[in-house]
Amino acid sequence: MKKNQIQITLPMSVSVNVAYGNKARGRYRTEAYLQWLIACANTDQYSYAYEFVDKGLHIDYKFYSKWLNKDDSIKKKDVANFIKVVDDYLPEIIDGFDDKYIWSFNTEKIHSDREEVELVISECEIVRLDK
Repeated sequence: MKKNQIQITLPMSVSVNVAYGNKARGRYRTEAYLQWLIACANTDQYSYAYEFVDKGLHIDYKFYSKWLNKDDSIKKKDVANFIKVVDDYLPEIIDGFDDKYIWSFNTEKIHSDREEVELVISECEIVRLDK
């Protein structure tokens, strides 16, 4: 593992469409989302020290799930909806994390019986074209 790199494995997240509901007073966390948070808390994760402040971050996401139907057609599951839920959870386990630092990312969907998401978070160059 590189310096200033964090590797994390979490249970497969719920979709952002399932994670939040709306009421007259605003959005709320659904029961499905709360159950996912409990599952995350029950993993062997711990709090990480965050040393990336004011630096760009790159995240590699690997989503392990059943992405294909039995006939090998692709299921209607939008991976972007899973990314946001994971990103919103990261401040719970990484001190000082803020998703505003995410400058670039790659995602990979892996068809599997596993239901997990693996992340590798590392520093990256902040690209500027205004100078």
